[in-house]
Amino acid sequence: WIRNGVVCVASVDGYRAIFSFSELFNRYDQVGPILSVSDKDEKSGFYRFFLPSDFYADRAVKAVKELYFFKIN
Repeated sequence: WIRNGVVCVASVDGYRAIFSFSELFNRYDQVGPILSVSDKDEKSGFYRFFLPSDFYADRAVKAVKELYFFKIN
């Protein structure tokens, strides 16, 4: 999984972000992904997923609906 794993985070509105398994779970800087839970029931959704080490927020996903785990051979 470390070499061949891929994680897809899908949102309610169809937005998807792709991460390598190693990028999320095998980090040398110990800054892992964050799945946050909103304290309010907002339009932007209940769950949010982002990686603090990303410089831009283009892979941050609001209103997370599904997580897919794939192993690519």
